[in-house]
Amino acid sequence: MKRMDAKDVIRLTGSRDPFRAAARLEIPVHHLYHERSGLPGLCCIVKGRPSVFINDAFFAGNFDEDGGNAEDDMRQIAAHELGHCLLHKREMELAPIAERSVFDGRSRMEREANAFAAELLIDGEELREMLLGGASLMQASAYFRVSTDLLIVAAERLCPGCRLPYIPQSSFMRRVGRQG
Repeated sequence: MKRMDAKDVIRLTGSRDPFRAAARLEIPVHHLYHERSGLPGLCCIVKGRPSVFINDAFFAGNFDEDGGNAEDDMRQIAAHELGHCLLHKREMELAPIAERSVFDGRSRMEREANAFAAELLIDGEELREMLLGGASLMQASAYFRVSTDLLIVAAERLCPGCRLPYIPQSSFMRRVGRQG
C-alpha cells in the first residue's frame, strides 16, 4: 500500500470516518478489551497487512471535558492510528506503534499522525468559516466531535490567518479518553 495523506483517503474512500475509510482501504480495525494495557490504540503489521487495534477498555464510560464521549475519542484514536498505517508502514514493519511509548508531539511520526487525524476528521473550509465567523474553539470542537487540541492542530494546518488563543501541549493525544 502506498503512502497516502488524508486528502487521498477522503478522495479514494469518499469518507471522513476513519472506520469506514479503513474498511474501504482493507485495513482491519480490531476492537480489544484489555484493562491493564493503558493503551487506547496501536497499529502493527498482521499477516503482512497494516492493522489498527482499539482498546475498548480505555474508553469504557468516558465522557471528557470537551463534551465528547467514548465514541468520539475512539474516532480520534482510530484516525490517528490509520494515519500511522498509511504514513509509517516501514516503521511498523520494525515494531508496533503503541500510543503510550510514541504518542508524543515531539516525534515526527506522532506529529504526522496527529496532522493526518486532524485533516481526516475536520473539513478545513468549514473550520475556516466557523473560526472567522466568530465560533469559539469549544464550539468548533463540539461541531467536529474532536478534542480542542486536535482542532487546533487542524486550524494551524488548514486555516492560515485564523487567530488561535493557545498552542496545544505536544502530548495532548495521551489525554484522549482520560479527561473528565
